[in-house]
Amino acid sequence: YRVMAFRHNAGTWIDAHCHLADPRFDRDREEVVARSRRAGVTAWVQGGVGPEDWTWQDKIAETLGDGLLRCFGLHPWWVAERAPEEINAGLKTLGERLDSARAIGEAGLDKGKRGRWEHSAKRQMNALLSQAQLAHLFGKPLVLHVVGAHAEALEILEKIGKFPAGGLVHSFNGSALQAQRYAALGFLLSFGFSLAEPGDGGGKGALAAAAADRVALETDSPDRAPERGSRNEPSRLLEVADAAAAIRGETRKGLLDLSRDNLKRLFKLS
Repeated sequence: YRVMAFRHNAGTWIDAHCHLADPRFDRDREEVVARSRRAGVTAWVQGGVGPEDWTWQDKIAETLGDGLLRCFGLHPWWVAERAPEEINAGLKTLGERLDSARAIGEAGLDKGKRGRWEHSAKRQMNALLSQAQLAHLFGKPLVLHVVGAHAEALEILEKIGKFPAGGLVHSFNGSALQAQRYAALGFLLSFGFSLAEPGDGGGKGALAAAAADRVALETDSPDRAPERGSRNEPSRLLEVADAAAAIRGETRKGLLDLSRDNLKRLFKLS
């Protein structure tokens, strides 16, 4: 695949995972992007859901340009709702469309309510394996969505071995030991607003223990706003950075710069 040139100013930041193609942004996407840019968040790693979402990412990229880092993949929720034949067709289409994508994903496993794990576990695991193999074949980073299934995901990935192009585990809320295992495979660990939730969960221990070159920050917009029922936006990445800075004993700017530099390295941005 061809390497796409992209220059990113040293003083601006990257949202490690969001969904600007989501229909919830249709009415005011330009304003959302403008607020993000004013906050200093000027590039956005996308989460791919399925073929329709990939098409919307392509359309939005016509306006936002290379600041929109497109990721194409079959989300575990998408997989859970479809028959094996449709999943296989989606994987075939994915292989044909990867030239315009920065990464494969979001792929993974989800034991939550929308993942319908009891009915779709085999389909989800097969889809994750297939996308992980595509990441190796095409030399693309792999973006992971894993909910309640880190043990199963790591078992699949560790059988493949280290990922030459690396990857990113989005909205990571697993243990420090699981984080180390992902890091050994070449993955960044991306943390979001779960860091601001009360208690010791939400990936706080993993963030505190993570090596500096493994840390990334995300909003997962339009989801994961701290206020129940609210829409999240990429401009709120600065609030995520505040929560992360408190855990690691660093500054907001220091964490935003660190995340940006790690993402630039992962996506080969100049």
